[in-house]
Amino acid sequence: MVVSARRANRRGVPWRPALSVLATAAATVTLAPAPAPAAAEPARQVIAGVVPGWATQAARRAPVEATARLDTRVYLAGRDSAGLAAYARAVSDPHSPSYRKYLSPATYRARFGASPAQVDAVTGWLRSAGLDVRSATPDVVEAGGTAAAAERAFGASLSRYAVGSKLYQAPDGPVSAPAQVGSQVVAVTGLTELPAVPLAPPQPDPGAIVVSPSPCSTYWGQSPATGLPPVNGRTGAWEPCGYTPAQLRTAYGVDASGLSGKGSTVAIVGAYDAPTASADADRFARDYGLPTFTAGQYSEVTPAAYAHTTDGECGPLSQWAAQQAEDIEGLHTMAPGARIRYVASASCDDTDFLAALRRIVDGHLADLVEGTWYWPFDSSVWSLPTADIAAFEHIFVQGAVEGIGFYFPTGDCGDLDPANPNLVCVPGTGSTRKQVQYPASDPWVTAVGGTSIAVGANGKALFQTGEGTTLGHELDDGSGWVSPSVYQVMAGGGGVSNVFGQPFYQAGVVPRRLAAPAAGRPMRVIPDVAMDADYFTPGRFGMSFDLGGGQQAYVDTVASGTGYAESLFVGFQALAQQAQHGIPLGFANPGLYLRARALDDVVDRPFGPADPPMMVVHNTDEDRNAAATLGNNTTLSATAGYDDSTGLGSPGPSYLRSFH
Repeated sequence: MVVSARRANRRGVPWRPALSVLATAAATVTLAPAPAPAAAEPARQVIAGVVPGWATQAARRAPVEATARLDTRVYLAGRDSAGLAAYARAVSDPHSPSYRKYLSPATYRARFGASPAQVDAVTGWLRSAGLDVRSATPDVVEAGGTAAAAERAFGASLSRYAVGSKLYQAPDGPVSAPAQVGSQVVAVTGLTELPAVPLAPPQPDPGAIVVSPSPCSTYWGQSPATGLPPVNGRTGAWEPCGYTPAQLRTAYGVDASGLSGKGSTVAIVGAYDAPTASADADRFARDYGLPTFTAGQYSEVTPAAYAHTTDGECGPLSQWAAQQAEDIEGLHTMAPGARIRYVASASCDDTDFLAALRRIVDGHLADLVEGTWYWPFDSSVWSLPTADIAAFEHIFVQGAVEGIGFYFPTGDCGDLDPANPNLVCVPGTGSTRKQVQYPASDPWVTAVGGTSIAVGANGKALFQTGEGTTLGHELDDGSGWVSPSVYQVMAGGGGVSNVFGQPFYQAGVVPRRLAAPAAGRPMRVIPDVAMDADYFTPGRFGMSFDLGGGQQAYVDTVASGTGYAESLFVGFQALAQQAQHGIPLGFANPGLYLRARALDDVVDRPFGPADPPMMVVHNTDEDRNAAATLGNNTTLSATAGYDDSTGLGSPGPSYLRSFH
């Protein structure tokens, strides 16, 4: 049986200061010398951050069989890590004379990649241990073989550890490399395993899918909830049915801009590949008056084979298919002229996602990249080890140098505060403190958070609040509503990182009370921007569901969550790239923060502190009505200026005009 060694790990050793955003470009792990070896053994260097926090003696259950097969990747530091970090910042900073002087992949490799001699040294080490080297580039060496060979190569045995109800593989102790090659190793992946998580909720049987809430309003306030108690002193209105592409495009000023995203290429990275994705997107476009894909506008880059292809290790596969549909159709809603490349990961494992991202930067397959998946936290027993983060950041920095921007969603569980009694998604996460998730919290990534948007009868945006809706059910006697609202369905992700220091572009913009809540050094705060994500102000998307026996059903349903918001914003960025005559935006954050005034500020109480926006919803699970209060993220707040709920705000016409 093949043992997967690629599922993403959660927490390793504590984060080292050398891995902050202003340290080495690839967040190069500081290599500490191993204890003095025995006289007969060659000197070795420890590769920090590979062993996850959950690999404890108490959780160890059994050794990995010597003959089990695994794949591993060794990421290389290259010739000039410090120079790469400096150039990545310079090429992204509008104040720099090197701004937008992007490098081609070939020029990047020649200037910053490992030398042929360095690559040969690493491949020679792996082969000498009995591993089969499958590919070698100036950035990463991929090898495979038996667990016994991997243990020889990395100087550590492998075991299976209990994490919840499942067993996952990890090294038993420090991972190391021979001293003569150790300085070239940034990170090693594939020795540990835990899956990433898609943001789309698991999709039920098509017959149970909520096509539209019922009853509902076609626009904000359209259908009064007559016969029910007043909501905040007046007759409430039923929740929106799900905004159409035309409503969202008008609300955000896209139609008036005359832009389509033509000339830009966006890569969507997800696990697996739904065979009906392109046809579903075309049907959705026809149904809602969008242009269908032209020849070559949509394409797919897929691996030779997929792993974990049954529901289980990577969750329900329909969940990944739903996320793919949301991503494609949300992007096409905002930028119907943009080219889309769906780049499929072979599984939900960290190593496979890294391979998909590296394929993009090595071939410059796109200017904008979105991934709607995450590891739950940036600092806890469940999060990625620092070695994995170093490998991801190496790719993000290379992308910045080449003019490629990466976008990830912040999630829909606030700041994962375990003390929050209202947010229903927190108890199941195992979060032990306030924190944010990865990769959105990486300083080389643009983090997209969520809002709730009210779209009026003419398609114009009436207001926005931060994503976060609480429900108060109708009293049994029908005389009013439970008050205060105590049941929170979703809350846009955000907050302060426990891992990454404050990046240069946030200095002077993010309030110190957010960046350094404990009066320590300022840290990275997310989100950077936000768009519509609330479960009760959803957009729409369509996809085909497998009914079994070769039968499928196409369902037009609703989309929500910061993964959907991310797709809308990446579409906006495609419009911005077209507006500036096709010049790639590259790593967007330095420019975003300079354009803060061009974004629409979002506050939770647009009508004043005593008048929160409210509506009426029907809770189908309990078959009862509830009053829903918007802008009630119980741990984060959308306030004037930058905030940890909506970041700088939402894009609109002024944002697009700033690129002309």
